[in-house]
Amino acid sequence: MTNIPIYTIQFLDISFTNRETFLKFMHDSVIEFVNKHKTEFGNNGINVQYFHNTSKKPVPSLIHCLTINTIFTIRAYSQTRIDALKYWFVLFKEKHPELCENCIESTEKFQFKLHPTKTFVYTSDNWIPFNACVKTENNFYIDKNKKGVSVVPKDQLKSRLLGNLSQFLESLSINVKEAIQLEEDKYKLFKIEKYPTKHNTTIALTRNENGKIIAKDKISFKINILTNYELPSYFSIGQNVSYGNGVFIRNNTKTKHNETTKANIKPIKMV
Repeated sequence: MTNIPIYTIQFLDISFTNRETFLKFMHDSVIEFVNKHKTEFGNNGINVQYFHNTSKKPVPSLIHCLTINTIFTIRAYSQTRIDALKYWFVLFKEKHPELCENCIESTEKFQFKLHPTKTFVYTSDNWIPFNACVKTENNFYIDKNKKGVSVVPKDQLKSRLLGNLSQFLESLSINVKEAIQLEEDKYKLFKIEKYPTKHNTTIALTRNENGKIIAKDKISFKINILTNYELPSYFSIGQNVSYGNGVFIRNNTKTKHNETTKANIKPIKMV
């Protein structure tokens, strides 16, 4: 199976412990920055929708902003997204060299493959499965907008998890049905370790409405996935992944995306 390239930039001088501050910086330095330079991106054959999809035609979200140990990080999956992110980095360094003095760029390869005798555990503390999530009287979490679906309430989280993972893998041109040739009862495909009994309220994203920044809250979960299939050391699935939501980390990962910040500067306003 094809190796999928992944490219990561860590900004060691930019650190966040506050979600709203992270979102403000991400909005200014990535989304708005790309919009202001969309002509340059277009002239280089790069689709600006890769960074923030606003078109009616779905564009897979494969450039993700997140924090790793509070450090501002951007990851790109697949060569087209890597090329886009590298071009953004060139422009961003020209405009804000003071923010790019201490950066780590790294690349890795991902291959979706089975390890029959090994179980991988991936953990997220901010997975958002539904745009509008509600809790039933029987303490199951369901999609408020799809109460009449055929999937029974207790299985909706599992169904959405499988859908999120399949969508992510298929956006990397991995045929999940073709790749998985084995019965689910023989190997752990993607299983939730324990059904969540509680949830968190997360600021999923912020929007600029008539010059005013509006925060959008959504229900998120801390959750573990068990699988015999190897996934990237870090990946993001679910709602609003471009905004640092749904970040899953492989337990005991040997990939070093956990550097310590050299400074803790206050992010400047992007212009």
